Amino acid sequence: MALRFTGRDSLTALTYRLAEQLAVTSAEDHGNLIFSPLAIYSALSLVAAGARGSTLDELLAVLGASSRGELAENVLFVAEHALADRSKSGGPLVAFASGVWHDAGRPLEPAYKEAVVTSYKAEIRAVDFRNKVSVHIRRSSHVISCPSIDRSCQENLVYI
Repeated sequence: MALRFTGRDSLTALTYRLAEQLAVTSAEDHGNLIFSPLAIYSALSLVAAGARGSTLDELLAVLGASSRGELAENVLFVAEHALADRSKSGGPLVAFASGVWHDAGRPLEPAYKEAVVTSYKAEIRAVDFRNKVSVHIRRSSHVISCPSIDRSCQENLVYI
């Protein structure tokens, strides 16, 4: 059980950087901007859990963490404490879904699978991205409705 969230300053800094970049795009489109810094932090932390070398170093720098372990502890703390069900006492019930979909033809490393399930409280699903990705999206999506995905972007499919 995670005892505290150590990434408050890092998450705040990431939020400001994201807002600054995303606001420019939103202003150019004359639209509104809504994003979840926590969802982006969690998703990038999941990526960092399996990264190595310079990719890991860059992710740690962006997320303001010193190690994968620090990221895992922060996300676990949020899942167990900040997003805990408080509806029985009149508080909120916040739904937060986290998952890793990977190409069924490329198995995940056992240590990564363990980290995803234990530290990130995420679901892992092997998917046939080459042939049936839109079917998997329709079956797994409870909130969002996804049209058929163009085959050219299936290789880089990421949901946050």
